[in-house]
Amino acid sequence: MDKVKRQGDIFAVFFRTSPDYCSISTLDEGVMIEVNDSFVRITGRPREEVIGKRAVDFGLWRNPGDRQEVVDRIRSEGHVQLEKLVLRTRAGESIECSATMFAIEYQGRDCLVSIIRDVSARRRAEAALERLARGAGISTRSLFENLVDDLAQTIGVERCMIGTVSPEQPGTLVPMAAHIGGGISGCFSYRYDKGPAAKLLTEALVLVPERACEMFPEDSCLAQDRLQSFAGVALRDRQDELMGMLVVMGSRPLANPEIVGTLLQVFAARAAAEMVIERERLLFLGAQAKLMAELEATRDRFELQAKELQSMLDASPLSIGVVVDRKWVLLNRAYEQMFGYSIEESIGVSLEMLYPSRHDFEEYGKKIYSALFGGGVSHFEIRYRRKSGEIFWANNYACLIDPERPEKGTVVILEDISERKAAEEQIRYLAEHDQLTGLPNRILLRDRFEQEMRHAHRNHKKLALLFLDLDHFKQVNDTYGHAVGDDLLKAVVARVLTSIREIDTMCRQGGDEFVVLLPDLSGTQDVARVSSRIVEAMMLPFSLAGTELSISFSIGVAFYPDDARNFDQLLQCADMAMYAAKQSGRNNCQFYRPSMRT
Repeated sequence: MDKVKRQGDIFAVFFRTSPDYCSISTLDEGVMIEVNDSFVRITGRPREEVIGKRAVDFGLWRNPGDRQEVVDRIRSEGHVQLEKLVLRTRAGESIECSATMFAIEYQGRDCLVSIIRDVSARRRAEAALERLARGAGISTRSLFENLVDDLAQTIGVERCMIGTVSPEQPGTLVPMAAHIGGGISGCFSYRYDKGPAAKLLTEALVLVPERACEMFPEDSCLAQDRLQSFAGVALRDRQDELMGMLVVMGSRPLANPEIVGTLLQVFAARAAAEMVIERERLLFLGAQAKLMAELEATRDRFELQAKELQSMLDASPLSIGVVVDRKWVLLNRAYEQMFGYSIEESIGVSLEMLYPSRHDFEEYGKKIYSALFGGGVSHFEIRYRRKSGEIFWANNYACLIDPERPEKGTVVILEDISERKAAEEQIRYLAEHDQLTGLPNRILLRDRFEQEMRHAHRNHKKLALLFLDLDHFKQVNDTYGHAVGDDLLKAVVARVLTSIREIDTMCRQGGDEFVVLLPDLSGTQDVARVSSRIVEAMMLPFSLAGTELSISFSIGVAFYPDDARNFDQLLQCADMAMYAAKQSGRNNCQFYRPSMRT
């Protein structure tokens, strides 16, 4: 009896203090019996408005038929985990959630316990990162306009602006693109020197999650419309000089400042790289126009004006030259800085030395000359090799001097785009990896699972998913704080990585949950050894924050194709097995069995 009472007390404390929406309702009718504070915060519905009423009557479920399907599944399975569930708030807004639901007997009635997490902000952030990665390559103006609109909608603010700063207009942010919506009157040029954005002169990121207009009353944009939140990030060039700022302002406090800060930094990295490229592209376009006009006017007097042309070429920051029979006959000084070869050692030498391989030299040659003889200017992004051996990316623009007489040669302009490519790679990395641990996230894990599943099917092998959940991790956060909790998560990841194979993939599912993908398995014995190594790796305490912390894993295992034939179903099986490990006293591993569904 004491054990039952103690379990009831533990459940009551969890129910009241959980940051997730928790409710108890009758199983059949859905009459609300109890809700916690997080339910009120997430749905906007006070307790007195919902207790004693059916959830479908006050519009909590966007599709009332979804609840009956959940009840039917619980009657047959006992426990349901939903990756996507859409609920409606009191204000009529739809929120995307993940949910765990199970049946209990409460106050003599069959009841449904719902533990629901609002994941709408995280999903919007993931979608925004994917859209940003897909947007690489569009024009600068379109990129900036799309960026501010997307960022404003993702964060849920009324104002988002990308602008430049310059000595000619001190203290003023002059927008290149701005999103101003939600009925807020616009101040298009933003005086940042009276507000929180002034800190961006020396800091990379500024976050004011709430009460922004009260904290900075002299900021006219914030004060005029009583804006409650502000976030901004500095845009700097390669020499760390401030070029501009990316700022957002909203009428409501920021619900997830950490996600907002990460999104701003990712979007700012892309915007800063594009601003640098745009600045150099304007120089290039001016130089190109001037060069082509000069070449046209001096076609028959090329050698007489060679010195004047060379001076003009040397003034350009881009590598410019003339190629005849795929050999340089004219080059500017910027070429030496880009490739490391002197002009003297390059004139008359085959361009093959600038390519990573002979294959690249031949293939790109075919593409460029095919485009040239089609008329106009050809443009390709090409990998080149410096004298040092470093491989880098450059824009290659080429145009025949005289289309009627191609033997006169081709003007070639090269623009180093290494930083833009690096920024795109960073965006892809951030979109596919967890920011705290650096592990792949669920997006990348799903992609690797699909690849390994096809390989396993062809080779008659097995795959396994290990669902790892840290035991009592919340106590660490409550006792020592989230900073120590984060350090413990990173230390735990380091140990687990030493316990698995190089071909295995470890992913952070979220919070204190992880998933490990084990491919190329012949049987279950390999998984048993890996799980044992993981459990053993956790036995030694961790030295953090001046103390020694002990922690363990509850591990659930499911196999493809034995337990399920797709990612979502297999992950659900592994999750059920993990819960069985929790119920078996924690710090152990359980393999999935169909009986776990009952």
